[in-house]
Amino acid sequence: MASKKTIGKYEKDLQIVNSILNGKSENDLSFSEAVQLLNVYSVAYHESGKIEDLFSCDSSAHGCDFCNKMRKAAESDPTIICGYCYDWKQEEYRTNVLNRHSLNLRIMKSVLFTVEQLAFLPCGMYNRINSSGEIDNLTQARNMIRYAKAHPNSNVTLWSKNKPIVEEAFKLEGKPNNMKFGQSSIHIDKADKASEYADFVFTVYSTLEKVEEALQNEAIRCNGIKCKDCMACYNGSMKNGQAVAELLRK
Repeated sequence: MASKKTIGKYEKDLQIVNSILNGKSENDLSFSEAVQLLNVYSVAYHESGKIEDLFSCDSSAHGCDFCNKMRKAAESDPTIICGYCYDWKQEEYRTNVLNRHSLNLRIMKSVLFTVEQLAFLPCGMYNRINSSGEIDNLTQARNMIRYAKAHPNSNVTLWSKNKPIVEEAFKLEGKPNNMKFGQSSIHIDKADKASEYADFVFTVYSTLEKVEEALQNEAIRCNGIKCKDCMACYNGSMKNGQAVAELLRK
């Protein structure tokens, strides 16, 4: 008698997501189905690396329409930072990361969850939105804002280059007191104009000399090593629209 094929956790989770989302609109989902999707969604805790001791809600660069558009633009404009995307490279050789991040993105951009439902997700004292991936559409952006509302005792920082979508989401949802918006500049060596909602504007510079020039213009330096040794992007210590400069990591 042939044995049943054993499938892994990702395959099981994919089956759950497909069975719930395929052929349905978000208005057709029951509360139970919404909770099942959130049980599949993965909030990461980082035991090492740059964001050690932080939690993160991540998505996929490969699966993100906005990321793909920016990668395409970077082919003809090397000053666009997306051409140096570490997340893109990571997903190319770590298929487990690509698979999990793709599920995360699909869930959050497909269904607008309630604050009460998003309270089922874990959240630490400090949480980063988009350690990997990006904001792809309005539904995802609104969900991330509601995630912060669902965890009022946590500090949540949303990082994004997709300024128009994030601004539209804040206009609809409001900006929670426990949420920071880190606006990432699209171009290397050129800080974007700060959104009215931006707590800081994070810009990458190509040389140490250009970093120093930004510091002379009142930017603060990202240490680029361990967020927990600084935490300015998470603890609310910066003035609105503060410029942050980091040296390009190649």
